[in-house]
Amino acid sequence: MPRPKTHFLAPRTQLREILDEDTARRMLQSGSWVAARPPSPNQNARYQRVYNANRRAQGMRKLQAWVPQEVYDRLQRLKAGRTLAQLIADLVEERKDCE
Repeated sequence: MPRPKTHFLAPRTQLREILDEDTARRMLQSGSWVAARPPSPNQNARYQRVYNANRRAQGMRKLQAWVPQEVYDRLQRLKAGRTLAQLIADLVEERKDCE
């Protein structure tokens, strides 16, 4: 069953989602409520979606990790002009040589 059309109604600084057509119409007719739209994503969010999709299409995967401050500091010293991705790739290659 398809979801009914929703209406976003706002009294000044609040936003409420109303599913019922009759309730939405009654609230709008009261004059205290105005029709509102949910905020649209900003330009940066659109850019990030395209950027991430392009990276995935290139076969890349996102990697994030929380590390202790000491590890972070050591990684920063090891980077020496490389990107973090290049550093990780180099460390993996060095590890291959050790195996």
